[in-house]
Amino acid sequence: MLPLSSQLDTAWSWALEAVWSPPEFNDDQSDNPLTRAMNNRRGRGLRAAILLAAWERHDRAAVRAIFVDTLDDVLTVVGMPGMEFRAILAGHRRLLEQIAGSWLDQQADALFRGDAGPDTVVLTLRYAQPTPSPCRGSTPHSLGEASLRLGESERSA
Repeated sequence: MLPLSSQLDTAWSWALEAVWSPPEFNDDQSDNPLTRAMNNRRGRGLRAAILLAAWERHDRAAVRAIFVDTLDDVLTVVGMPGMEFRAILAGHRRLLEQIAGSWLDQQADALFRGDAGPDTVVLTLRYAQPTPSPCRGSTPHSLGEASLRLGESERSA
């Protein structure tokens, strides 16, 4: 068996190909973006890219520029596919803080403000593992609003 380092370019190619693959038919009727993301190729591709970047950061002390470019690009996706990407990012926020903390800081407005911002805060509160900064780049006011929205959505579910 070959070590991952010898196959890293191939693994990245497969992960990025999956991220940008055409939407596939998904009969998952869930309103939960993380469930939907984990059940489609695009969501699994983004998760693979995050895990590859973490491995690369650990093994080589650096992350490929294409990873940061991919993170930037997934933030431009709108609708349910965009929320699925954001759910994957939210679920891996703790890892992203370690491997792409400066990206999180630079993209705070794109992540937590604007049309998809409040939903992203809710996703982060719902899926992210606890850390000292629950929603890096978000304000206490937006956290409070998101907490109220999360409580309302949980009660209506």
